[in-house]
Amino acid sequence: MNVGESVSMVNNLLNMKNQDDRISSRQVFAVLRSVATTFISRKLNELKLHRDFNLYKTQKVELEEIDAVSCGVMEFKTCNTIMKSKKPLKNLVFYNGGASVKNVSNLDRTISIEKTDLKQLMRNKKRFGYDNTKPFYYIDGEGFVYVVNSNIECVLVDVLSVGIDEEDCLNPALEQGFYVPSKLENDIFQTAVQELLLAKKIPTDDNPNLSAR
Repeated sequence: MNVGESVSMVNNLLNMKNQDDRISSRQVFAVLRSVATTFISRKLNELKLHRDFNLYKTQKVELEEIDAVSCGVMEFKTCNTIMKSKKPLKNLVFYNGGASVKNVSNLDRTISIEKTDLKQLMRNKKRFGYDNTKPFYYIDGEGFVYVVNSNIECVLVDVLSVGIDEEDCLNPALEQGFYVPSKLENDIFQTAVQELLLAKKIPTDDNPNLSAR
């Protein structure tokens, strides 16, 4: 299913409820994406989507070396080499385990790079015999990929993302894919419809008091 088809499905459900006021495709998809992200995040926390391979798409990510001073991640200061993606991954879903990335590897898939988070990294460093030269990857809250203790300049990343890639010049926004778990599809669309209906019923203040608490 693509974005345009998803928006049409929501509009059809709204029409079934006798809602004649037109809602823009942008608004419909914004709500739909928000709802889908919430549902998927919950399922990732329950470890129920990691084997749903159809949801993950492989992206080729270019990296460049940065120095420890400009890195901004204190936990990397003593690491040998720090590579950072030139661009962030877009439309990630974040959950308790981090970003919705399942695997990072070299281009021919012969080497899989181990994932870590900052808390786990600090625990590892305190362990006797910890190998401080072993490569690992980390993804920050903005979606940038870090590969540490390696000079690798390009990796394959298996990503679960929900949204539109505005930099995709080959595929118009409405023709881009919108992938959600089939078992969650009905709940996601019904919830999006309810949120859109609720938003239409709540009056907006044209002159809000921004200083009010």
